[in-house]
Amino acid sequence: MHRKTEIRIRHWVFIDDIKFFGPGRYELLEHIAHTGSISKAASAMGLSYKKAWAMVDAMNTNGSSP
Repeated sequence: MHRKTEIRIRHWVFIDDIKFFGPGRYELLEHIAHTGSISKAASAMGLSYKKAWAMVDAMNTNGSSP
């Protein structure tokens, strides 16, 4: 009998104890790269545009140098 074995790891990046980046934001960025649109990416993920924009804005704000 042949069995498929795989290892899956999920990780998050925290800055000052605030979740900065994880699987959801990675997926959003992948969709944005594929579609070229935050709106289309949000729709593909079942998110509102406002939520997707807030995620992108948080990454931009918290990812920049202090």
